[in-house]
Amino acid sequence: MCVYAFVAVIIFRFKSLHEEEKWENIFQDYNLSSEWQSLYRNIYTTTNDTVLRIFQYKLIMRILPTNTLLFKYKYVNSNVCDFCNCHDETIEHIFWECHVSQSLWSNLNNFIQENSINGLIRKKEALLGHVNNNNININLSNTLILMMKILHIHNDTQQKYSNISCLLKILKAQSIH
Repeated sequence: MCVYAFVAVIIFRFKSLHEEEKWENIFQDYNLSSEWQSLYRNIYTTTNDTVLRIFQYKLIMRILPTNTLLFKYKYVNSNVCDFCNCHDETIEHIFWECHVSQSLWSNLNNFIQENSINGLIRKKEALLGHVNNNNININLSNTLILMMKILHIHNDTQQKYSNISCLLKILKAQSIH
């Protein structure tokens, strides 16, 4: 039994290193190698909700079921983004590059600035979150980022919210700790 646990840890670490390398290639302007421990810790400090933690883990490990991944395994007929119907639906596209996502991030950045919350959201933060240095505003910003991602992917493609009013209703209905 102990041998199986050891093998599982080695396989997880190998997969993690592989995915970290992919993210580092995307974000060459950042020194992610020094931030991984904090980025993994964000999974646990941003929320207590298990489903949201699993979502963050899948995003970091690049195993979220986007149309590109589902098309590769023949679960869907197309790899095109469900929101814009123009580009391949990759993690980077759906959470940053898509014009629907851009509108959401723009509105969230405006909200953050208007309410004096630290943590402007750029591509790296939208995809991986802020490096958590135990700053309450950074934790709040990471929680807002996570909520926007969840709102975005659970959004009906016909409704395409372009403001954060829905997020604010969710935040008011549920206390964030």
